[in-house]
Order: sequence, then C-alpha cells, then structure tokens
Amino acid sequence: MKDMDKKFNDQKETIEINTKENKMQNVIQIKAVTMTPLTQIDSNGKQRSRYIYEDGHTGRIPFFSANGFRGGLRRMATRKQIEEAKRQDPDITITPDAFYLYSSGAALDKKALLPENLEYEEEVKIRKNTPILSLFGAGLSQIEGKLAVTDLVPSPDTERLIISEKKDGTVFAFSPLMGEDTFFRSDSIDAASLWSKVLGKDLASIRNWRDEYMSVVAESKKEKEKANKKAKKEEKKEEAKEAFSHIKQPIDLKFMMPGVTLTSSIGSKFGFELNDIEIGCILNALLDLSMSQIGSHKRLGFGVLSWEVKLNGELMFETKSDKEYVLFKEVSLTDMGKSKIEKWEEYLSEHAKDIKEPLV
Repeated sequence: MKDMDKKFNDQKETIEINTKENKMQNVIQIKAVTMTPLTQIDSNGKQRSRYIYEDGHTGRIPFFSANGFRGGLRRMATRKQIEEAKRQDPDITITPDAFYLYSSGAALDKKALLPENLEYEEEVKIRKNTPILSLFGAGLSQIEGKLAVTDLVPSPDTERLIISEKKDGTVFAFSPLMGEDTFFRSDSIDAASLWSKVLGKDLASIRNWRDEYMSVVAESKKEKEKANKKAKKEEKKEEAKEAFSHIKQPIDLKFMMPGVTLTSSIGSKFGFELNDIEIGCILNALLDLSMSQIGSHKRLGFGVLSWEVKLNGELMFETKSDKEYVLFKEVSLTDMGKSKIEKWEEYLSEHAKDIKEPLV
C-alpha cells in the first residue's frame, strides 16, 4: 500500500492542470432604475411577477421579461433602419412582409423574402447583410437569433421580501417592490365645466350624475366578480367577462414601485460571436430605448427609467431622468460607446435601403 501511495504522489507532481480561464466576451451589462411605476401585463391582466424563495419563505417579486425587453430592442433597431432609409429616399416603400420580418421575426410570405432551405454559405451572407435578422432571428426561416437576453430583475441588493404576521399567527411574505392602485378606464368625470357644457346641466346635477354613475360601476364590478366565480365553475369565464364589457370598469393595477434597481445582461448564445456592427446596433437600440417609456400604461406616465449600460465592464452610456421633470433625460455617451454606435451608423449609411428587399 505504501509503495502505491508513493507511486501516486510521484505521478501527481508531473500532472499539469490547464487553468486557462474562459470568459464570455461582448457581454452588455445593464442597470436601470425605475423613475416612475413600471408595469408589464401578463395574460391575466396583472403585473408580471415570479416566485422566489428567501430565508425560508416564498413570495412574489415583479420583473420585466426578457422577451418584452428583447422585442423593444428589435423594434428600436428596425425603426432606426427605416428612418435612415426614409431619410435617404423619402419615396421608399417597405412591404408588410419585410416590415414584419424585421420588426417581429415573422413574415407573411417567407419564400418571397428568404430561401426555404438555407445552405451554410447563404446563412453567413444573410447574417452579414442583415444585422437585425442576424441578432434577433427570423422566426419563419432557419435564421436563429444570436442574442441571449436575461429578464430585468430587481437587484440582489434590494429588500425583495418582507416577512409579516397576521393576527391569527399566520406568517406570510410580500414584496415591498410592488404597489397597487385602482383607476377607471374612462375620461375624467371631474371635468365639471366641460360636462356641464356637454350635458347642459349645472354643476350640482353633474355631481349627482357622477355619484350615480360611480354606484352603477361599483355594482357592476360586484356583479362581474360574482359572474366570474360562477363562470369559473362552469368553465365559461370569457362569457362572464362579455356580459359586463359594455360598462367602463375600475381597473385594479399592480406595478413595480419607483426607485427599484433592475439588472440585466445581453450577450451572444454559445456558438455565436457578435461583430462590431451588431454590437453597435444593440447599443444604439438600447440608447433609443433608454430615452423612451417601456411597458404598459405609458399614458399614465409609467415606464420611465434611468439607465447605465456597460460593455465588458466599460461604461458605454448613461441616461438619467431629471427628478423634477422625469421625461427630460440627461445623456452621457462615452467615446467608446460613441465609436461602437458609429459602426452601426456606417453600415446604415450604405445599406439602410436594403430593408426593402432582404434577400441573399
């Protein structure tokens, strides 16, 4: 046994271990702080949220899905190319097939735009000639999108769950990052002077009419809830909704609170590499998106964020909202960020009009 141990130890000294560190290159790191509430509605009409498990408790926290984020970037990139094509040729027309192919990955007639069975050389050529399709893919063809995008999720540094106890001793966890409010899907009925002109009544009559209207809406909501409960049992929920769809309803809205720091990262799927033009395209789309509102209920002022974007740890740009006038953005674009975006702009100066006919 001792001879075996000695032989093994002698062998260990001759073993060379490859400790080469493999790092994923061209990773875009994103931090975004909600300046106003943020809502991404799910199929049930609620703020999207996910279950997490912390300190022995399960609760739900809000997030903004990678799919919605990715879709926003795609639309921004497509808009940029269309705007440049229109600038170069105001009379240019873009077919519905081409528009859907670029903006959503689908096309009304795939065969008219892309070959049905692509050879490798053809795919390489298409990726070179159409960066947007290369990055985001063409859903009805063999062009797979290169981008890997993660959800915008609350930073681990935030207090994501609060543990509370009810009077009966029941312990539950909830997220301080989520708020809830009720608004009415109707024009303001408090504009009394306008309503008095429209209805030809005095202010007192308008207020009485408003109170009657609110009581009808409240009663309708109760009836709708009752009908929905009954419909669930009968598996006819959609019919129950339709029964009261003619009355403007109060909307219970959940949203992500202002002041929440969200993080995300964008990189390439394994097996793909991003070239300079594609990186510039992503950064430019991110810059445009950072100047816009995202998510739902933008007419209520929702979806304004301040952004910080880095590439491999190096700052590319920041967009910060004015605390008093949140729609006013202060933009700080670094020299490196500008040089990356210029690669995309150089491509557009020569190829923007190719969006009209995205062929090999």
